[in-house]
Amino acid sequence: GPDHRDTLAVRHSLAGALHDDGQYSESVPMFVDLHRRHVVLFAATDTDTLKVANSLALAYRDTGRHDEAVKLLTVVHAETHRLRGEKDPATLTVLGNLATAEALTGQPQQAVKRHQSIVDIRSETLTPLDPQLLSARKDLAIVLGKAGRMAEGLKEMKEVHQAVERTLPPHHP
Repeated sequence: GPDHRDTLAVRHSLAGALHDDGQYSESVPMFVDLHRRHVVLFAATDTDTLKVANSLALAYRDTGRHDEAVKLLTVVHAETHRLRGEKDPATLTVLGNLATAEALTGQPQQAVKRHQSIVDIRSETLTPLDPQLLSARKDLAIVLGKAGRMAEGLKEMKEVHQAVERTLPPHHP
């Protein structure tokens, strides 16, 4: 049926595909409806509901609705943190999404703090050349630049670039 978890999961994937294709006029209303249904059917704190809320927030972010994205991601991060803990990969992913949205709303210093926190946490458990850590460092470099700390951002980005060049094969796609 239309409200079965599996049906909703497929609709979530469809909304994501539409979003990735730039079909925002179709994807955003679909994400809104999916979020509403998940909240009613499963609760606002259900893990699938939080995943849908994260997707909706990214859709808001990508369509210029940055304040709405920050508001929703703040809630998603708080709940994900409460359910999974500070160092869980899902928590860190949502925190990164929140930081990026904050940078877009003119809060680059807050974004730097959050991205630095992600790098610090990932550094505790990942090797220096781990792709997740390098991605987190790249994100930090970008927001450092947006925060007017261009020299720091460039230094970080150059280090990430060198690390990626060392770890990927010469003809990596």
